[in-house]
This record gives sequence, structure tokens and C-alpha cells, in this order.
Amino acid sequence: MSERVLIEFDKAGAEWFIVGFMAGDEQMIKVFNEGKSPHVVTGMLCTGASEELVLKEHKAVGAITDPTLIESIRRSQVPEIFSADLLFLPRIFSIRQCFKKANHGLNYYMKARRFSEETEMDERDCKRVIDLYLKQAYVNIPLWWESVKRDLRINNRTLFNCFGRKRRFLEAWGDELFKQAFAFLPQSRNVDAVNEAMIKSYNDDWLMAFMDLLAQTHDSITFQALINDYKRLAAGCIKIDEYMSPQMEYGGRKFRLGTEMKIGKSWGQLKTIPLTKDIDKLAKDIRETVETLDLATTPSKVA
Repeated sequence: MSERVLIEFDKAGAEWFIVGFMAGDEQMIKVFNEGKSPHVVTGMLCTGASEELVLKEHKAVGAITDPTLIESIRRSQVPEIFSADLLFLPRIFSIRQCFKKANHGLNYYMKARRFSEETEMDERDCKRVIDLYLKQAYVNIPLWWESVKRDLRINNRTLFNCFGRKRRFLEAWGDELFKQAFAFLPQSRNVDAVNEAMIKSYNDDWLMAFMDLLAQTHDSITFQALINDYKRLAAGCIKIDEYMSPQMEYGGRKFRLGTEMKIGKSWGQLKTIPLTKDIDKLAKDIRETVETLDLATTPSKVA
């Protein structure tokens, strides 16, 4: 029986970029075009720190949330952060980690109290982060919110995503309805693209000859694949990426969102492989990754 591996295709992080294109926000679109980390750039824009400083501080602080320990690490390993004249310096997170949390929630109308509950940051700090996010970094987000509210009023509380799927919002007119509406557009676009890719993959007889469709999890699809022909497998992965990356358009702005590919022998052992259109290179990368998985799962010999 031929050996098989799991391959996951993931659109994680795509919603943030969709919001940027929908809002026509210059800074968010720039992050997309330059292929940079949204969390690093948001931290830079909201604090005034350089990219080098954001990365250095995060490397030192990591996921630590104890303010006393963070203070000690900053003073010993990143002392220049205190003379950088920053607009804001988080107490319980690194700059990158703080604004990673901002990226995950603030596009969808999250208020300071809820942001504080989810992050355990002081509510006053949360208000400052929100203010910087919307007025210093991504100034088109509030304008996008107003345009969505206008569409809700004009279209009898109904919104359409770029695939033509519609949803009518029947909740009481107010913040909770608006939050659902703002989230619906990017989130539905993401899952619709993944579902469309799943259907196309399943109906592709050539692809299904050596891949089994196992699962769809909101923004990802997981396959089980034969690995008796690496070049064929690489070609199949490229085809799935094409299915998952349809051209999108908002306000005349056309774009395609990238896909992350992971491979492994189990869900807890998946390793990322950069997707490329170069079949030979991708086949080589897959083979080398599979070989490392084999080494990791081979029992050690007892001397």
C-alpha cells in the first residue's frame, strides 16, 4: 500500500486583507502588495516604532504577558525602546503581539470594553489602541463602516458579498447588527472561496485519483494524498491553490489572496511549505519535508 500524507490548504489571515480592499485603505493594501506581516506593520503605524525595533522587541518578549517581566526584558535587551518616543507602548504584550490582537478584532467594530475583556489589557489602554488603529493606521475603516450602514438602510437590511451571496439582518438596529454585518462580508467571502475550491477539487477526476478530500474547516481544506509521485503531487497542489485563489474585486480593485500549504503525517505535525508555480521546486520541497517527517517518526535504535 502506498504511503500517504495530510496536506492542508489554509486562507488564514485573508479576512484582514479583504477588509483592506473593501475599505480601499491605502495602508492595508500596501501591506498586501509588499507581502509584509500585518501585525508588524500595524505595530509600526500605531506606535511609531521602526520595523527593526518591533521585531527585536518581539523576539525578546515573545508571548510573555507579565508586565514586570516585560519591563525587565525591555530594559536589559531592548533599552532603546524607552528612548524611541513612541506613541504607545503596551504593558502586557510586545508591540507585535498587542497589534496582532488589534488586527483580529478592531475591523469588526469591537469596542474598548470587549477588547479589554478579550486581551486583559486595561480598558484605557484599549481605548488608546483603538484610537491609534482607526486614526493613525487605517483611517478608511470607519468610512467603510459607514458605507455598510448605508447599504443596510438602502437595501432593506440586506448585504451581498462579491460571490452574490446575500444575507438579511433582522436584529434590532444598532451596534450588534452592525458588528454582524461588518463581519459577514469578509468572512463569507473567505468561506465561499474555500467551499468553491472544495467543490472544484472534488469534481476534478485527475486530482481525486491521488488525493482524498477529508475536511473543510471554515478557511481551510485538508486532503490525504499519495506520495508515490512527487511531481504529480506538486502539480495537484498548484491546481488546488488556483481553485482557492479566485480573482476578487471590490470598488474596481482586483486582487488574489495567497494560500498557505502545510504537510504532515498527522494534524498535530503539519509543516509549512511555501507554495510556488515551479513544479520541480515544489516537488523537491515536498519530498524533503516528507523525508524529515519520516526521520522524526522513525524509532531511535538502542545501542
